[in-house]
Amino acid sequence: MEEYTGFDIIIPVYNVQDYLAECIESVICQNYDNYEIILVDDGSTDESGKLCDAYASSYEHITVVHQENMGLSGARNTGIRRTGKKYIIFLDSDDMLCENALINLHNLICQKRQPQLIVNRRVTYDGIRVTKCRYFFEAEFADMTNVQVYRLLPQLKDCWLGAWMFVCRRDYIEKEKLFFYEGIFHEDEEWVPRVFLNAKSIGYNNSFLYCNRICREGSITATRNIKRITDKLEIIELLRVEFQKRKYDRSVKEAISLRIQAILFGILTEVYKYNKCREYENVCRRIQEKYLIMKNGMRMIYVVSYYMLYIMGVDKTSRALSFIVALK
Repeated sequence: MEEYTGFDIIIPVYNVQDYLAECIESVICQNYDNYEIILVDDGSTDESGKLCDAYASSYEHITVVHQENMGLSGARNTGIRRTGKKYIIFLDSDDMLCENALINLHNLICQKRQPQLIVNRRVTYDGIRVTKCRYFFEAEFADMTNVQVYRLLPQLKDCWLGAWMFVCRRDYIEKEKLFFYEGIFHEDEEWVPRVFLNAKSIGYNNSFLYCNRICREGSITATRNIKRITDKLEIIELLRVEFQKRKYDRSVKEAISLRIQAILFGILTEVYKYNKCREYENVCRRIQEKYLIMKNGMRMIYVVSYYMLYIMGVDKTSRALSFIVALK
């Protein structure tokens, strides 16, 4: 087997001057040195770009790319094209790696004979305390199919399928053209199914890799924008087109159908919050056009939402479902 050759850590950077140093230091302080940090300054307008340059001038294994703003997907894709090591780690610039993350990951990769994809555990940090995730990869995961695991992961407590949860072999990303779709929010929703369901070998890492900062004011996930809804609608179409291809078997297509239903249901539980936006009525029409997706829903609540959409329309359905979800 080809000799193991370390990690490229891609860090997209956009206006995070207050958090970037902590992010970079979490890598520099690892007790493992076979890595390269690729900082992609995505058109920052604060001091983030200068901070990137300062770190690059002080550490030979840090590279900086400055580019016009292309969004998170575009920055990650730029980083992928600059990689040269065996594995790629995606690290958001307001997050951190956990202590001993790289050496633990290295050991697992060697033990599992260098799988194409590694799924990891995380902790969260709210600025005061660190909380460990409650999901754990049991031994039987290794005997399950990709589809079985993909359907199970969203059911695990605290398991959020962000790109940073996965470590990928560079040659796998290049061969399968697993770049991120650019220009949309929630790009992970479109990328994760492709990266997971095409993998021929997967390792499960029960050591903590990633420290996810939550409740940060001004973060992408904390900002309300109706484009979040329209982008999810686009992701539904992207998934439908991709997974209609002949190379995917029936079990994969069923898993994607369930994921599409889950995305549409998520849209329905929150779209009413955007009713003051001028695009609201048009977005509701686009959602209504997709109500048949729920007709043969794989969960009873999806079937119920189909009838609600048919009878009540999007706005009333959204308000009712949001109330039902809150009760649970």
